[in-house]
Amino acid sequence: MQKIIIILCLLTLTAGTALADQTSHRKLAIQLVRIYEKDIDSNYSITNEVNNLINHNPRLKPYRQALTTFMKKYLSNNQLKGYLVLAFMQQFPEDKLKEIVEFLSSPAGKLWREKSSNFGQTINNITGAVLTKHRDELMKLLGKQ
Repeated sequence: MQKIIIILCLLTLTAGTALADQTSHRKLAIQLVRIYEKDIDSNYSITNEVNNLINHNPRLKPYRQALTTFMKKYLSNNQLKGYLVLAFMQQFPEDKLKEIVEFLSSPAGKLWREKSSNFGQTINNITGAVLTKHRDELMKLLGKQ
């Protein structure tokens, strides 16, 4: 009987530790979502998402209002952020999530976030410059000189 009580105590302590770990892991995931909150709010809108759905499948056009109502019910910005918290918890172990949050909260991380948001434009500038520089070679390859 004493062994059973000890085992039950150990299981209870382990469950409490797992719950505490889960709570700290969740807090880190929430911090990461908050770091990207402005980006999420500026890049995600139900109207844009519905428009994208309809652009990819024009047969959905008559259902625009129904899609909008559905997405407002299940995919508001706050709900999306909740899903992101769960995704971050699944994708990153707690120790790595802590490192990511610490980095992104640092001055270097803030600079990284600021500059990395312009990567698309930077890549476009680079490819444009390379294509211009080697235009003659490209035209020769395309047989259009």
